[in-house]
Amino acid sequence: MSKKTDINFDKLNKFDLFFDFIGKNKIYLLILFFLLIMVSFVRIAKVDFVNDISVMLPDSPELKRSLDFINNSDMSDTIAFSITCKNNSNKNLLSQTEAFSDKLKKVSLITEVVTGIENLDISKLRRDITKLLPLLLAKEDYKLFKDIEKDEYIAEKARQLFIMLTTPGSSFMQTSMDTDPFGWSNHILNKLQVLSKSMGFDVELKNKHFVDKTHQYSLAIAKTSAPLTDAEKSEILMSAINDIIKTFPDLNIVTVCGHKHTLSNQKIVKKDIYITTIIITLSFIVLMLFMFKTFDALSIFILPFFAIVLSVFISSFILNSLSFFMIGFAAVIAGISVDYGIHLFTAWKTNGYKGLKNTIKPVWIASLSTMGVFVSFFISSVQGYKELAVFSIISIVICVLLSIIFLPHFWKKKSLIPNINIPAEVSVNKSKFILILWGVIFFFSIMSMINSDFLKATDISAFDGSEQSVFDSESQFYGVWGGEKKPGVIVTKGKNIEDAWPDYELITNKLKNNIDGFNSLAVLLPSIKQQQKNLQNFQEFWTKDKIFQLKDKFLKETEAYGFKKDSFNKFFLLLESKGLSFENQIPEVLQIFEKHFVKEIDSTHLLSYFNDTKENFTKIESVLTDYPDSYIVSRIELSSHIGKQLILDLKKISFFAFCWVCVLIIIFLRKPKDIFLSLLPVVTSISFVFLALNLLSIEVSAIILITLIIILGLSLDYGVFISSADSLKNRKSVIIAATFSMLTSMMGAGALLFASHPVMFSIGVTLVSGIIAAYLSAVFCIPAFKKVLK
Repeated sequence: MSKKTDINFDKLNKFDLFFDFIGKNKIYLLILFFLLIMVSFVRIAKVDFVNDISVMLPDSPELKRSLDFINNSDMSDTIAFSITCKNNSNKNLLSQTEAFSDKLKKVSLITEVVTGIENLDISKLRRDITKLLPLLLAKEDYKLFKDIEKDEYIAEKARQLFIMLTTPGSSFMQTSMDTDPFGWSNHILNKLQVLSKSMGFDVELKNKHFVDKTHQYSLAIAKTSAPLTDAEKSEILMSAINDIIKTFPDLNIVTVCGHKHTLSNQKIVKKDIYITTIIITLSFIVLMLFMFKTFDALSIFILPFFAIVLSVFISSFILNSLSFFMIGFAAVIAGISVDYGIHLFTAWKTNGYKGLKNTIKPVWIASLSTMGVFVSFFISSVQGYKELAVFSIISIVICVLLSIIFLPHFWKKKSLIPNINIPAEVSVNKSKFILILWGVIFFFSIMSMINSDFLKATDISAFDGSEQSVFDSESQFYGVWGGEKKPGVIVTKGKNIEDAWPDYELITNKLKNNIDGFNSLAVLLPSIKQQQKNLQNFQEFWTKDKIFQLKDKFLKETEAYGFKKDSFNKFFLLLESKGLSFENQIPEVLQIFEKHFVKEIDSTHLLSYFNDTKENFTKIESVLTDYPDSYIVSRIELSSHIGKQLILDLKKISFFAFCWVCVLIIIFLRKPKDIFLSLLPVVTSISFVFLALNLLSIEVSAIILITLIIILGLSLDYGVFISSADSLKNRKSVIIAATFSMLTSMMGAGALLFASHPVMFSIGVTLVSGIIAAYLSAVFCIPAFKKVLK
């Protein structure tokens, strides 16, 4: 039998025998434990941790569809470069842009580089468009012909043609006047100008290169095969690009792409992990040296770190991937897990093995309640929450089991625990004052919670913790080229272009006049079936008699300006509209726009663009109910869908966690008074968080709402331990342990206040405010209620 314990030899039970067995073999078990830790480190070194925002998003077919489209389209693989000369002399800007482009093309992860539109012949474009007028013009466009029978209209057009012919700089118009003397193609060209905005930037063409309005900047657009969420490939890609930029010292090149956000977030999260780990380690050491003043207390604070290592090791076999967000939560888990060891250590020091056994029950209640909260995360559709649940439950189980059956064998016998001068019992008058003060704070906390804007909790931009330099470079880029507000996209799927086009065209016709910023290839190009109708209508409108009358009047007017009679033969042949075919939905002349409106992924996706506003989104959503093969991809859509799913998840998680806690305390505590007192820190801490957020002007986010559920389990611990103390002596001991527990939890959560990433920081603020409220309400309000309710 172990000599260290004060076990009663006359009344041994199974736990006593098992506890004594562990004590006799503690050295062998210690060696085995450290061997397991070493194996864990080796395993962890080989694990690939991911920094993918998708692990923090709900898992739903609709959301997956949108994210897959983003990842497989230009919305994620585009890298834009804004280029200008540092000396403000842009004489060689375009040639240097081409040189920069040539070097980019040699990077293995870059698949394409575009600096402008090659082989663009405006005159040819106009002529080719004119030939398609009978197919492209709908009846509503026939307002172009409304004055065609007026003599003064024809006379004015003839005069304009003469002026155009004799005006320098209008040669590109002269080449098309034989086929389009009335300028009807301008109607189509205006639509083409709108289509050009599908690229998302405000560009002009100079020598076939993209330039800004001042012609002081050039634009290069690259495509990459590196996935946006692949941090390793993103690092290789950006390193290669930065090396190329250094070879052009005379150029100021600003790069904008999603890969910079991926790398910056990873950098920030890694930095935060290092900082929080150092802070909590030093804090635990200080607490051990200056509060407990005994070397055996070191085991309490070291255990959570070992538990974290073991939980990551075990989790790596259970989960398909591990995220940095989960590891970033390690400091918090350390603060949680150490609580149970502190309560058992305090009980051991004050009342030996007997005190340890008496504390096991509240420790199990507290740990089961906290684990129950994490168990509720398995209901969520968010993969990151499930990872957190697995990781946290394993950590807590390891800490609790080892703190109960293994660590006490390395603790010394009874010794003095630092006395914390917190009264365990106060007078009735002071109790009433405490409860009044609590009531006032609780009232303002509830009001803050009621007035909180939960709609903003769905904003996914809150997950982006990129460095300020990334946002500054984007601001500089958008100041030149626009495009800061990315348009929303309507995706219409089909087996091929011809199959998808009818719905695409119907959607366009319903939305083009009702949606701000609407842009679709179908605005310009009807379906083949509709082109056939347009041709038929054109032929019915332009009868032989009407063509003859127009020809007779027009030629008489133009002859007066010296035009030959056969100068406009091509135009009158166009009016006869013979020999037009319907072979391809998108004719060759318009294929320069195809890549912006047609995406071939697993099938054909036809794209329409619109200003991404809530009003537009609502209108489009109502129209798309009749088109099951079409859907929206936009920030509004993502936020809306994520919000709905997260709220649904939170409701399920909260309900499960609440039921778990209620069942647990009813089973173990049973008495209504004890149940009420145990739940007091829970309602106080959760409501107080909203008051703290309000005072600090921090908006409610999804991660804060999830952290509140974790606080539910933490705050219940204080309620269970302090309300279960059946005597003044035990209450004093529990308050001391609760104080140490609060300090360690504050160290774990408080370390996150030094984090740079908004997700980590918001977790820190929520936990710190919740822990403070739970501790103070448990230590002061529970004894006050007991005093007043006697």
